Amino acid sequence: MIFKKIGPLFKREMTDIVRDKKTLFMMVVLPILLYPLMVVGMTFLMSAITMNQQETVYKVCMDEVPVRAELESLYEQHAPLQETENEGGDQTENENGAETDNGSENDEAEKLTYSISFVTMDELAGEYAGMTQEEVLQAKAIDAYVTYDAASEYPYTIHFLGASDDSQTAEQAVEDLLEVYEKKLQSEKLAELSLDEDEILHPVKYQSENMSSNEQTMGNVLGQMIPMLIIISIMMGAMYPAIDVTAGEKERGTLETLLTLPVSNFELIMSKFLAVSVIACVSAFFNIISMGAAFGFMFSYMADSIGGLELHLSSFAPAILFTLLVMMFFALFVTAVSMCVCIFAKSFKEANNYITPVMLVFMFGSLVTMVPNVELSAMTAAIPIVNISLMIVKLFTFTYDYALFGIVLLSNVVYSLLAVLVLGKIYNSEAVLFSEGMGSLKLFNRRSEMKENQIPGIGDVILLLCVELLLIFYVGTGAQLKLGFGGVAVTQALILIVPLVYLWYLKGDYKKVLSLRRPKLLQLLGAFVTWIGTYSLMLGISFMLVPLLQESMQAQTETWEIFMQQPLWVLVLVVALMPAVGEECMFRGFVYGSLKDKMKNMIAMLIASALFGIYHMSLIKFFTTFILGFMFVLVVSETGSIFCSMLMHFCNNLVSVLVMKYASKVQEAVPILTKETAGAGEILLLVATGLVVIAVGTGLLKLSKSKSKNSKNSEKTA
Repeated sequence: MIFKKIGPLFKREMTDIVRDKKTLFMMVVLPILLYPLMVVGMTFLMSAITMNQQETVYKVCMDEVPVRAELESLYEQHAPLQETENEGGDQTENENGAETDNGSENDEAEKLTYSISFVTMDELAGEYAGMTQEEVLQAKAIDAYVTYDAASEYPYTIHFLGASDDSQTAEQAVEDLLEVYEKKLQSEKLAELSLDEDEILHPVKYQSENMSSNEQTMGNVLGQMIPMLIIISIMMGAMYPAIDVTAGEKERGTLETLLTLPVSNFELIMSKFLAVSVIACVSAFFNIISMGAAFGFMFSYMADSIGGLELHLSSFAPAILFTLLVMMFFALFVTAVSMCVCIFAKSFKEANNYITPVMLVFMFGSLVTMVPNVELSAMTAAIPIVNISLMIVKLFTFTYDYALFGIVLLSNVVYSLLAVLVLGKIYNSEAVLFSEGMGSLKLFNRRSEMKENQIPGIGDVILLLCVELLLIFYVGTGAQLKLGFGGVAVTQALILIVPLVYLWYLKGDYKKVLSLRRPKLLQLLGAFVTWIGTYSLMLGISFMLVPLLQESMQAQTETWEIFMQQPLWVLVLVVALMPAVGEECMFRGFVYGSLKDKMKNMIAMLIASALFGIYHMSLIKFFTTFILGFMFVLVVSETGSIFCSMLMHFCNNLVSVLVMKYASKVQEAVPILTKETAGAGEILLLVATGLVVIAVGTGLLKLSKSKSKNSKNSEKTA
């Protein structure tokens, strides 16, 4: 029944998208033309540039060089050979007019790449009379000149213009000539000493043998370029239709009409999602086909240019087919993410502003292929964007690890489903659908015109997070490099101060946004019990993740060992207390306090928890910090007091400090806290215990909430 409703909606969305010539161009025409133009055009362009450099004659002045005549003679022996149209065809003429026989010994010598014309200042005396060599060079009458100073450590100096391409090439031509002259002098001096030149200059003889096939070598090169090209093309294929079916609907005023139809929001969003996904998948298909044809031409061109290079393009067929399969699922993920972002915009232009940072994130993820020693593994196979990029490298180097490929495929399916679920939740929120868009960014309004006790908008949350990340990255990292452990305190201070200053400027409602309510004793007890259960649950999950994330845990342990050199009171202050206050004000305060006013409480809680996990910038920490962040925000939601989550956060950090500072004593008292691995039975016990204790803790919170309501009702009755 549901598909009967989605079908007509899907047809309607597809019709609207296909009618848009811009979308058709981005989906079909651009992919077909872009890559051939890029690859073929760049191939011919580079070839033309190289030929032009080799055919150009570069003017060089060497008036002050005492061995000029010898260098000119040496150049004539090694000058680049250029064919002349004579009858015999057995002679060549260099740029200075000297003829050499093709069968002579000179042709066996190493030939220079670029042509040089030796000019003198006397030859330039007419138009440039009275000018120095430098002035003539600046006037570009010559491309370079050489001076000689016997007293200098480097007697020969090549003067050129770095702002001129011809002058730079001329400098390289002179360098090549001087290297040939250097080799000639070496040979002459060794001959005078009656020494074997080859034995002295080349005592170690070796050769390199590439054990990879031509296809593997070329595939490795392609694997570094193709991921970014594919990801960008899919983003471009999904971006415009995603904007059109979300912000475009708002701008045209048709979204309200659609919401009045006798269909559920889920059916409506699924029809839009499927329509945009079809466009993105078709775009991915055309991109891969077009890309394959373009690189096929490049291979053929290289094979013709380089003698003996054999490439069997058919061997890339499995890589292309599997890449095509995974790209389809990745296109679904890109579609869902794009629609999630664009739905917050009110106009097409505003949506473009929102989607640009998303594209940069996807591009940044695709650049992982250029990072040395980063390969597809059990850890990286689950990281979105990164896993696709690294998998393509594996495919094009003919390294087939089907287990890892399965993880990549499965993870993209899971991420796509999660993104769709989030998208569905967003569409169920009228506050988001009809939000103010960029109008929710109140920072750029005059402070004198701001209302008292207002709540920050979604735009303010996004801006604050961006500012915080930049400050942490630049100021925080710089402070840690310069101050060491003191830099950690600077970072934590930034996390606390920035949201407070932001709220002050907005004239925000501190009490409501930050949940500054004095907690009751039962609420503190419930929060503490909930934390104990959460800690047990996280411990069990950490043990499950150890086999996959061993390297990340090792790096984390090494960092902690450096911190543990500080006195205990310093560690408690900087590592336990400051994060408990600053991070809670940031994530459970500003972020959650602002979002819950604009969307459903559960969505706000999930977003705040995810941001808290991402903030720690560690894969090993994300899963556990997400759970921890969710329990923190759950307690704030139940109690209305951020002090309860601060208590939980402080206890969590304090235990970590004590375990690392006094590892041996903790091992004797509570061995499970210092173990690196645990058996299946211990893990199940920790998880089960954690869930039970969490249930008890949340029960206490609900009991306190119930008592509070009863007390208020009694007061009203009285």
